[in-house]
Amino acid sequence: MYPARFHYEDPRMLEEACQMMAYYREDAKVLSGGMSLIPLMKLRFANPSAIVDINDIQGLDYIAEAGGSLRIGALARNRDIERSELVRDLHPLMSSAAPTTAHSATSGCAASTCSMPPLDRR
Repeated sequence: MYPARFHYEDPRMLEEACQMMAYYREDAKVLSGGMSLIPLMKLRFANPSAIVDINDIQGLDYIAEAGGSLRIGALARNRDIERSELVRDLHPLMSSAAPTTAHSATSGCAASTCSMPPLDRR
């Protein structure tokens, strides 16, 4: 099945993506990895009026420590989380759980669709 029609937005800067999300409000979904959102759309379980694709925004793939907290960007891939010494040192459980998800999936994908593991594994 094909997804319903939607507007596709491809921002190049984070501020632009935020403006697009504010414009479409709750009718928009963020596309980061697409491992969860695309299958939901194909099955028509998700019918957003707009997709805001953040894959081309630079600097969202970070894994860092800030003020004693672990910070993971929306485009950080699960394989990078799994292999990160910082994650392993600060949150070993998160590091050990990463292999149970698709390696090319992103943390943003999981957070924005609230579905882990992804539906569409090939």
